[in-house]
Amino acid sequence: FQAINNAINYASKALDVTFVSTSRLAMIDHLYYSIKRYYDNSNIKNPLLWDLKTLYAKEFQVAAECIDIINKALNIQLSQDEGGFITLHFINVTYSEGERNLAVLEAEAVNDILNIIQRYYRITLDKESEKFRRLATHIRYYVRKAAKREASKSKNIYLFNYYKHMHSDAYEC
Repeated sequence: FQAINNAINYASKALDVTFVSTSRLAMIDHLYYSIKRYYDNSNIKNPLLWDLKTLYAKEFQVAAECIDIINKALNIQLSQDEGGFITLHFINVTYSEGERNLAVLEAEAVNDILNIIQRYYRITLDKESEKFRRLATHIRYYVRKAAKREASKSKNIYLFNYYKHMHSDAYEC
């Protein structure tokens, strides 16, 4: 309990948020069962790990530090996947309900679009490369604009048609 409490206190300072009793209890509960799963050797994979790590880098870094605090105190090795789940708790604390819903939808949409690109071109994108991070960032901002209904066809129809013609394969994808 002390290791978990130390991790939550660290996160509170690092993210400059207050964990109200319900969010603190949710974190304690999650971390307790993470530790229990570690000892039972039944880790859970986080399907949004990459998205959370990339799109919410600050929250993920704080989650990684929390994992380190717990790992060192208990001499265990919780996975990065747990860091992703903890990141979701931080999003719940630091964002409004609408922002939280948007955060999850945004991560899912970016992941879906990247999967479409991989299937369409029959490639596997290197998620650790700088090019991939740039692509994901552009997609993320497009998804945000679309969610806010700010996205529209290019205001410069000439430029839009030029790129549509010159990069027809990308346009089809």
